[in-house]
Amino acid sequence: MSFTANDSLDYLISACAQRCEVVEDGRGAHQFFPIPLLLDDFTQVIIDLYAGTEDHLCDLNQFMKTLIMISDLLLRNTRALGFHIVLDLKNYSLGVIKKLTPAFLKKLQVIIMKAYPVRIKSIHLVNAPAYVDKLVTLVKMVLVPKLTKRV
Repeated sequence: MSFTANDSLDYLISACAQRCEVVEDGRGAHQFFPIPLLLDDFTQVIIDLYAGTEDHLCDLNQFMKTLIMISDLLLRNTRALGFHIVLDLKNYSLGVIKKLTPAFLKKLQVIIMKAYPVRIKSIHLVNAPAYVDKLVTLVKMVLVPKLTKRV
């Protein structure tokens, strides 16, 4: 059985949504799926979906708070040696992307690199629109070189 990247992600989300706990932010705009099974290299997959359809409902501060809470839970409850992050960019529009300021990206980088002893093995972007290449270039400017190789 073969899947395209989009089909396999939809299959994975529908298959694991019944088995794993979904953590949502206050408005239900961001949904995080920490897959409960560890991979062969003892890493865990976390899927982030933006389910919102209106740009003004996207609150990056709420996203950051939810991310911190999930990181706390994962550090306490998992035995993973690292994480693979899958970001589904299906519902991201330019209105949401405009909210990603360099100050927000720097705060996110400090949290990821210094505040938590979490090893990010890879970051995968799926369902990415054409303008995401420019966004990835912007994000890579604030990340350390070791982490830019993993994006």
